[in-house]
Amino acid sequence: MKHKFSILIIDDSKLINNSLTQSLSSRGFEVIQAFDVQSAKNILRDRSFDYALLDLELPDGAGEDVLPYLQIHEEIRVIVMTSDRDKQRREHLFTYGVVIDYITKERYFADMELSIVQLIERVSTNHNLSILVVDDSKFMRTQLRILLSKRGFNVYDAINGKDALLVLKKQQIDGAIIDLEMPVMDGNKLLGAIKRDKKNLLMPVMVVSGTTDPDKIARVIKNGASDFINKPYSTEELILRIDKMMEELKQQRKIKQHEARFEMYNQAIDKAAIFFKIDNDFTITYANDTLCKLLCDSGGLIEGMNFEEYLNGENSVTLDGLKDAMQEKKSFKDVFSFKNSSSHHVSLNLTFTPLLNEKNEIDEILVIGFDVTLLEQKESDLKEKIEYEVHKNWEQNKMLIQQSKMASMGEMIGHIGHQWRQPLSSLGIMFQKLDLAYRKEKLNEQLMTSSTQKAIRIIEQMSKTIDDFRDFFKSDKKLYLTTITDVLDQANSVIEATLLKHNITLNRHIKNNIEFKCYKNELSQVILNIIVNAKDAILLNEVQNGEISITVQSDTKYINIIIDDNAGGIPEDILEKVFEPYFTTKEKSNGTGIGLYMSKTIIEEHMQGKLELSNTLSGASFKIKLPLR
Repeated sequence: MKHKFSILIIDDSKLINNSLTQSLSSRGFEVIQAFDVQSAKNILRDRSFDYALLDLELPDGAGEDVLPYLQIHEEIRVIVMTSDRDKQRREHLFTYGVVIDYITKERYFADMELSIVQLIERVSTNHNLSILVVDDSKFMRTQLRILLSKRGFNVYDAINGKDALLVLKKQQIDGAIIDLEMPVMDGNKLLGAIKRDKKNLLMPVMVVSGTTDPDKIARVIKNGASDFINKPYSTEELILRIDKMMEELKQQRKIKQHEARFEMYNQAIDKAAIFFKIDNDFTITYANDTLCKLLCDSGGLIEGMNFEEYLNGENSVTLDGLKDAMQEKKSFKDVFSFKNSSSHHVSLNLTFTPLLNEKNEIDEILVIGFDVTLLEQKESDLKEKIEYEVHKNWEQNKMLIQQSKMASMGEMIGHIGHQWRQPLSSLGIMFQKLDLAYRKEKLNEQLMTSSTQKAIRIIEQMSKTIDDFRDFFKSDKKLYLTTITDVLDQANSVIEATLLKHNITLNRHIKNNIEFKCYKNELSQVILNIIVNAKDAILLNEVQNGEISITVQSDTKYINIIIDDNAGGIPEDILEKVFEPYFTTKEKSNGTGIGLYMSKTIIEEHMQGKLELSNTLSGASFKIKLPLR
């Protein structure tokens, strides 16, 4: 049920009321409870419902006392829950025009709840059906119109058979209730006229009459009436018979729809897919044209042949799997390789479904499949192409990495110059002191030893600088267990002197210096590249008190390295372009445009991480996200 129906339950039994509320709510209904007449009246003053379940015996009155309040709401339908067997009372309740049926409370609760749900579902689908009421009595037409409309049917009426035929020409009528004795054209003649029209052959017709003449009743049935009911009739019996008649019509239409759809499926399968049947010995008992044309170029029949005779030898494992599945009476799906009559290779994706008889034995095996020969060839070609492109892309990346390193070599030499300027100056001063001491004849062993030791330390420091810089021109071949501090120290050793020269502060905020595995040199190179870009931006924009901050955060799965600067940020229109190869915002002499592209390649392809860029209030912010495992 797509529509969420609202239901008012009026019953003083808390057990029944609460059980129905819980059960119907779980089915998607909106349920409101009332336990007596007064509470039901108060609820009905404020709102309406689609359905009301009404008990006739309430602590402060009878169910009839609530019916006038239910009548106010035109759309409401009342289902009476009662154990009362009084036929006159039950018949009288239908005259209120809102009662649609009775549910016996003496039944098992599950049966009663299911009957309520089925009744609502049945009524909710009746809006697609139209019933023609033909009777010369205005009272009978009005009574039936009210009764049928409440059950969801679209109702048309006519005063005699001649008028009824005019209605049938203009409207789509699904069922009819006709009186037998009428002026102008009686019910028997009308019934014959209805059944002579081919489009009305399946239309159910109920004949209503006061006659008890068995010959007349037999003639009505022979003329094609679906049912016959004597006047005076019980309203409850009438609606039960109408429901049965119209439900049978619904089922007939469903069967027709399923038959038509099944025929469409058969045609589609026969034309587009492979379909055949085999018995327990794998002998082909039926094969459609598609399979015959695939395995026999001439389109010859293959029925009576064994399925295994068409298979290539490479199917042995797959065939064993099929036989095991059939022994266990289970479906089986796999790709089988065939050779057709011209010895061409054919690959078929087949699904085998065993059909069992009443003894739980396989009666026959249905096989449905598709030709995947061309698909397999395309997959093979695509695989070769992908492998070639991956190899080509890797070679290009290696070349770009080398170009990036070579392009930055000049800048590296500048960094080395900044690193060596102070130690070279110290060495120069030291030699001047030794020369002066020698000239003044104050050079002694102690001064010579201390100066020599200091010079050796300075030379070792300069040698270490060369080693640090040299590491940046090495490609990592394996993962190293390291800490983020070691990685940052490696990058800092290269850029520190340059930053000091330009009065740029580098701040670190490391919350958790955990160990993790990475390509240390490549990660250091990425961090250095981002720092150098930040330095260039600070100098280009002439930022006073330039500052670069590195914040490191980590959890159990990832480590995040965030590098911020205060250079003013990157224009929004080029923010997404900075990672493209050969895109640069620097002068041509100062940048190649492959530094950030290669940085992203290293992080995302080599280390399965993410490199992202955004703007903050003060500048650009790069975020490196790396998996710890």
